[in-house]
Amino acid sequence: MQWWGMSAPLRTGECSVLTAAFAIRLAFMIYGMYQDARAGLPFTDIDYGVFTDAARFVTLGDSPYERDTFRYSPVLAFTCVLNVTSHPLVGKAFFVVGDLVSWVLIKKVLSQQGGSETKSLSAAYLFNPYTITMSTRGSCESLTAFLLMLIVCCLQCEDTFRAASCFAFATLFRLYPIIYSVPLLLYIDKQGSIFVHEVDQKVPARTHDLTTAAVVGHQTSCASTGTSLLKGMFSPRKVETFVHHMKRVDIRHNFSMSFYSAYLATEGNSIFMAENFQSRYTCLIPHITVILVIGIKYASDLPFCLFMQTFAFVTLNSVCTAQYFVWYLCLFPLCVPNINILRCLGEWNSANRSTVNSKDVPNRIAQSRRRKRRIDSPIFTCTCIVSWFTTQIGWLVTAYSLEFTGVCNFWPLWALSTLFLSVNTWSIVLMTSMHTPATMRRCFTSPNDVTAAELVR
Repeated sequence: MQWWGMSAPLRTGECSVLTAAFAIRLAFMIYGMYQDARAGLPFTDIDYGVFTDAARFVTLGDSPYERDTFRYSPVLAFTCVLNVTSHPLVGKAFFVVGDLVSWVLIKKVLSQQGGSETKSLSAAYLFNPYTITMSTRGSCESLTAFLLMLIVCCLQCEDTFRAASCFAFATLFRLYPIIYSVPLLLYIDKQGSIFVHEVDQKVPARTHDLTTAAVVGHQTSCASTGTSLLKGMFSPRKVETFVHHMKRVDIRHNFSMSFYSAYLATEGNSIFMAENFQSRYTCLIPHITVILVIGIKYASDLPFCLFMQTFAFVTLNSVCTAQYFVWYLCLFPLCVPNINILRCLGEWNSANRSTVNSKDVPNRIAQSRRRKRRIDSPIFTCTCIVSWFTTQIGWLVTAYSLEFTGVCNFWPLWALSTLFLSVNTWSIVLMTSMHTPATMRRCFTSPNDVTAAELVR
């Protein structure tokens, strides 16, 4: 089992880990069937029923967009066809397999990067409660994570053509990966050896530009070809796949603080309708600016750049649901080695162990106070992590009481959404300040090494 030259087949220990992870997810799926049948609050995501209904229309030869509220890629409807023809859990099992394969790719990338924390970091994704719950509830985000990992693996193996193909399909499957266009092109442009090896001085410099243009053209052609092939069947409502997500308004299950203004606008208040419209499109300016700045500044460290872009995109988006967290959780293990979370703690420990002269005590006390005020100090780091979890728990409890018990607590929920946005913004500043510049280590460091394409053959 080789992933475009990443390494040898899976080891016995890795197979055991995958078996344990699959068993846990299978138990969740079985429990989900019981909760769906007995409990008032269903376990299965409501969108999973939408996927299945769209697949049912596909089996009848109709467009999946005949199903109201299906606003996803038609590819997703085809992946759930077996839900109709065999068993309703087949689609969930398919999403679970996407989780497991994503873990394999994460582990392969981390093993090429080096370091002793490969197992723990990869396990943080595989046994993460978020990823387990989302895939077993019927969320398709694990497939998006799989495509993102394929892009990183292909670039690590210097296989730009396949990386472009995966990127085009990922954009066709889910629209949001288009934000990665700038850092991907900048990364390819800076890593000149991906196109032309340094030892080959006879290749003209213009070839580099032509190859870059070819990559862009390949991405565009893949997306346009896929759209044109599906045009005949899906043209009546093809706008639902892309345009809807640009103007989507969500007043439930939305962590964004903009949910409240959207809720007031749905009540027919003309003042709030105008303010919601203006604020929605005004907020796009800082949203796009932050994403572009991160993509340009950190393009050389591709895993960290993709993670920070996704984290900022989800944080500042007007619709922020729990399933969106999987978008950046799959990338987080790849960038942890380049985030010195305990850097200041190590400085403090080394300072405490060292011999201090009595004359230097005032200076050491002043330095210690300055470190405590630094935004990347351990105190700030631990507080940020705890705040990220506690604000989510508080938001979920408040949202549950609002939606299922009828308690009118919009103001506390809006306040928690504002606090959650502040914590996420704090996390962005914290991680960028603790980032250590690094470049992604490629699979083949010598021009004479075998290429990924040869390994595939």
